[in-house]
Amino acid sequence: MILKDSIVVQREREEAVTRKITLSMDILAASILGIIMWWLKDGVHFSSEYIANQIIELYR
Repeated sequence: MILKDSIVVQREREEAVTRKITLSMDILAASILGIIMWWLKDGVHFSSEYIANQIIELYR
């Protein structure tokens, strides 16, 4: 729940300034968790900074 809660807080801050939320927070949290699990399972071929930046770019 911590991951989902942090995403919800971030999105609420953005919503106050920009636009309405159009993506389910459960789906967003699950997809981020899936990316991290894939990254760990496949041997961490990419740096943590790279993966974090890719996730950030994916959900902008």
